[in-house]
Order: sequence, then C-alpha cells, then structure tokens
Amino acid sequence: MASCGADIACGGTRSVRAVASPGPGRQGPSCGTEVDLDLHIRDVVSLLETEDLADVVLAGHSYGGMVVTGAADRATGRIRRLVYVDAFVPESGKCALDYVVA
Repeated sequence: MASCGADIACGGTRSVRAVASPGPGRQGPSCGTEVDLDLHIRDVVSLLETEDLADVVLAGHSYGGMVVTGAADRATGRIRRLVYVDAFVPESGKCALDYVVA
C-alpha cells in the first residue's frame, strides 16, 4: 500500500484514512505486481488489519465502489457500513466494464 493510512483530522473519536493504492503515476510497496482490482482490495484490507480497525465505514467513489465492495467481502467483521459516492455498486459476478456503456 502506498503511503497509506494518511490520517485526516475530523474531530471527535473518529478518524479518516485515505488509502493511496498504486496505479498510473503512483508507486508503492506492491510495485512489481500487476496493478488491478485485487491489489487495490488487498491494500484496503491490509490497512484494516495492520491498524486493527473495526466498526469501519468504507467510502468509495467511482471505481472505488468496486474496491470497497471487495474489501468488505474479505473483512466483513471489521465493516459497519459501505458508502458509495457516485460509484459502481457491483452485483455478484460483474466487473466495472459491465457497467460502462459502449
């Protein structure tokens, strides 16, 4: 996960983490492996496990909807809610390209 759990102050007892996964123009420890949806999901799950986070609200925008859905599937006991912000909300067995109009 590249520079990962950037803490963003939001007051109170909650905090926000922005996960910066490898992709075009961005490199991280997972470089050298293929950059794909599975890698992005693993980065989110790794952050949840490394920081022992629970009762988490995961938010995903656009393609990030695919990522948070996959992460929630792999870390169900850590997730309280998913928030989709103008995002893909995948159905079982579908990929992001299934939702793009040709």
